Amino acid sequence: MVFTLPYAILTMMGYFNTLPKELDEAVKVDGGSSFVASWRVLVPITILGIVSIGIYTFMLASNFYLL
Repeated sequence: MVFTLPYAILTMMGYFNTLPKELDEAVKVDGGSSFVASWRVLVPITILGIVSIGIYTFMLASNFYLL
């Protein structure tokens, strides 16, 4: 966790920064809160990034375990 968590956070932060801000603003215009915007709009869009980071951190953690 010590080695893989910072990498996962930095990578996902960069991935979330590439998403257009208009999606968040459109949810707020429709009356949704920021939680609704992140849970119902942004998370389904970023599911591929979350899965790929999960697989990569699992591989790193398993390699560290073997060492």
